[in-house]
Amino acid sequence: MDTYSANGETGNLRPAQSLNIFQTASDYGVETVYDIPVYNSMMQFIGLNCLNFEPGTEASLVNGAGTGWLAGTTGAYFTYLNAHANPNFTPSNGAYACGGGNDDIVRVGESQSTGNLSPFFATSSWDFNVLNELFDSMLQVNPETVGPGLQTYDWMTTSHSSNFNPAEISTSPGMGTTVGTTTQVWHLRPDAMGSKLTFAQLEACRVATGGSRAPTGQKHAAAQTWCGSIGTLPIRLL
Repeated sequence: MDTYSANGETGNLRPAQSLNIFQTASDYGVETVYDIPVYNSMMQFIGLNCLNFEPGTEASLVNGAGTGWLAGTTGAYFTYLNAHANPNFTPSNGAYACGGGNDDIVRVGESQSTGNLSPFFATSSWDFNVLNELFDSMLQVNPETVGPGLQTYDWMTTSHSSNFNPAEISTSPGMGTTVGTTTQVWHLRPDAMGSKLTFAQLEACRVATGGSRAPTGQKHAAAQTWCGSIGTLPIRLL
């Protein structure tokens, strides 16, 4: 049937000839049994059974709402952080073992290679599939929520707040003087890493220098370590 239909659609034929071919395809469909493809919006994602703990309660693969563990999505992000081998699983074929036999390796198949791993120039979901694991965001999304019910929570922060002052006057190079300013305050996690030191270590460095925060990247002779402006980030939005 596909052969008749394709010939009637793409063949260099007169309309009457195409009509005859389509009629033949129709007759063939009536006289024989064939499958009619039906569109289904459900997306299915494949994972090795070595990463599957069902019907148990232990988590490994994280199924993001509406995205599964599609490259570049929240489901993929948490799957790569959380996926680990089920020690009770024995594959019928060694090719299906986690990490090719090494439980410390999680193998991921991607339909396209990465193009650019710079956070400033990355464009594809496969680029961000890698970058999302390297550069953490202040907030993170609950992978089981989507749309109007989307939930976010503190990830690299312990808390955050936002306050709008309609009377506050601010100035920026791009917008000039503006009346009305939103101030966001982000309290960073003390165990998060800044360069090679945790924010708690950087804060200790600040205290050791007499309480003044040295410019980021400036070495303070007394502390003999790198200090930066850390702990709380005030951000003003015009």
